[in-house]
Amino acid sequence: MLVNRGLDVWRLEQFSPSLVKFPYRQSARSVWRSITHPGEAIDRTGLWPFVKNEVLPLRWRKWRSAWMPNYTLHFFQGGVTYVRTEGWFADHAWPVPKLWAGATVFAAAYITEMAETGYGNAGSAAFADLIIFDLGGILVFSIPGVRNWVGKGRIMDWSLQPVFTPNGEVYNVSDYMTFKFGLPFVDKVDFLWRLGLGSWLGLSFAHGETDAFSIAVGGETINKIVDANTLEESVTFGVGAGIFYDRNGSLLASLEWGPERWVALNVYPGVLPGAFGNMGLLFSLDREFRPRVGLVARAFGMGLGFSHRGPDKYDAQQARLNR
Repeated sequence: MLVNRGLDVWRLEQFSPSLVKFPYRQSARSVWRSITHPGEAIDRTGLWPFVKNEVLPLRWRKWRSAWMPNYTLHFFQGGVTYVRTEGWFADHAWPVPKLWAGATVFAAAYITEMAETGYGNAGSAAFADLIIFDLGGILVFSIPGVRNWVGKGRIMDWSLQPVFTPNGEVYNVSDYMTFKFGLPFVDKVDFLWRLGLGSWLGLSFAHGETDAFSIAVGGETINKIVDANTLEESVTFGVGAGIFYDRNGSLLASLEWGPERWVALNVYPGVLPGAFGNMGLLFSLDREFRPRVGLVARAFGMGLGFSHRGPDKYDAQQARLNR
């Protein structure tokens, strides 16, 4: 979870996937400054622009939609992840599972803010994301009635398979949560909602007693835009679509198209024959038709691969700061 959820934003086209060149100390300090001195960051953005862009769903224009992932990704998905993580710690007899779950989910959220910040300034958005929505989601989903609702739902983890390359980069990271809801008067067809760095809707068709094929389409985040003067954040969206095959809710294969990739095929462990049965497979082409391939081990949920190396965006960021 720390990789897929923490580094999810590195899928966006302006981010570099380099683990080697990432400015860990600078980004961690910037995020910490934002959440411990929120007044400074909010004053720079302006209180009302901060509220209507980050907190309340009052801006619907293309360039002013930062609140949307705050509600869906940080609050709702983060809250559901907290409940499921608490269950994992409880099942494995960890002491105080609520504390460990909250710390794990918040740590993943903090890594997300670091990944977004890089050499930049976290600004007021980090405070909104971490304190209002991530922490708020943990607290709200700690309420017994809300937690019980999560336990009754058909909620599945359809995250991608992270692949690390020999040059210290990571690809194919994304934290996806999928919900299925039965349709009235229709047998073997469910309504599907996939939530992550974007939101997709579709239909899932049962095949036999255990398997299902699904199709979905929806909005995908393309870019995060930061105003150089106010540090106000906004995001732009594109359209993505995919075909999915699962067994008892566990994703076995997916084929996706989206604004940051022409095509991405993920085959999960348990599908390939023979000696490769415990291995997963990745093949994708980015928008410039550069290939990415990888093999993933079931035991780790991650693997090794190769990617055609493009321009290093951290070098460009550092060069701009040194001017």
